[in-house]
Amino acid sequence: MTAAASAPPDQPTPLRETPAATAAGEYRSARQRLGQRSLAAQRIPIARPQELEQRRNPVSSTDVSPSAVPLATDRLVLRLHEPSDAPWLLSVFSRPDVAAYLRDEPWTAELARTKSTDRIQRSGLDRPSRTLALIIEHEGAPVGEVLLWYTDHERGVAEIGWVLDPAQGGKGFASEAVRAVLDLAFNTPGMHRVAAQMDARNAASARLAERVGMRREAHLRQNCWSKGEWIDTVAFSMLATDHR
Repeated sequence: MTAAASAPPDQPTPLRETPAATAAGEYRSARQRLGQRSLAAQRIPIARPQELEQRRNPVSSTDVSPSAVPLATDRLVLRLHEPSDAPWLLSVFSRPDVAAYLRDEPWTAELARTKSTDRIQRSGLDRPSRTLALIIEHEGAPVGEVLLWYTDHERGVAEIGWVLDPAQGGKGFASEAVRAVLDLAFNTPGMHRVAAQMDARNAASARLAERVGMRREAHLRQNCWSKGEWIDTVAFSMLATDHR
């Protein structure tokens, strides 16, 4: 994609700030945790007892560990991907305005199923993928996703990316979710640095990175070939010593 210079293998890096939309995800435990009405139905994959306990009790974003998901913020729940998220992923990533700053062209239904399966496998920094892919939910409906992945696990270097649907801009969902994931990152033992890289034309994502406290480090001129053209990349980072 044009939004980043690096990404988890076989997966676009989401780095476009476009807020929430209606979607198909359902998650009974998180909604009950937030005092909202229960859903009529839900699809939750078979999980080990510890994972089921985590579903019943989302943790605060200020008290996190690599496996402490779902995360709960004031308005959001950040949870692992589920098979039922594929239609929502298609509804977002099939949009040309979302795909504009990503490596992939707008998704097809087949690609959405493939990408959904891939994201389900990216379930923790302490798992073989060294990647955590989280759906952002507001009032029980998916509104976006945040991804965090190691680029150098041994030295504690990671990268973060995000995508939100364009339908509910201006509500601060992206900032709230990214702050929670940065909290998780820097509560991970040994984490030293988290970077974000994006298409230099993606001004909204750049503003978000600055808003959550990341520092602009570089503007790389025509360093990435994507979709038939050279594009510029802007790079941001946060160090463990920056995190408060």
